[in-house]
Amino acid sequence: MLCLFKKGNRNLDRKTKKRGVKVSKTGISNKKVAVVAACDRSGNKDFKVATRGYISKKDLDNVFKGKHDKADVLCSDSQRSYAAFAKENIITHKKFNASKGERTVDKVYHVQNVNNMDMRLRKFMDSFNGVATKYLQNYLNWLLVLEKINNSTCK
Repeated sequence: MLCLFKKGNRNLDRKTKKRGVKVSKTGISNKKVAVVAACDRSGNKDFKVATRGYISKKDLDNVFKGKHDKADVLCSDSQRSYAAFAKENIITHKKFNASKGERTVDKVYHVQNVNNMDMRLRKFMDSFNGVATKYLQNYLNWLLVLEKINNSTCK
């Protein structure tokens, strides 16, 4: 979840923020933007802006449209929308509950690669003083291109 920024927008539906003012609500709310991070064992990665607030099954359908097949395994936290998405698309779903200390399932499946992608995304976004939400997908694509260049063998 990233903070919702309306930089450059002339018609705000809220009072303007000054520097250093934090978002008033903590946790998941409509004041934050949900970004879905996905990767596979081949090294393919993807970031997509999903929605504001909680991610629904419909949002996941839009994000993963045409990017999965029946042989895939979806590894996620225990949020219900991922389970509903996996059930509808007949995908094997491995759930983790981090608050219970679960890190792996069957000693094979884990979400550490996605957690690492999240860390790199936050580090990348920290170098900017807030990014307008309408341009957020462009910044996510920029990060993916930078990572492809850094990981390529032809430097």
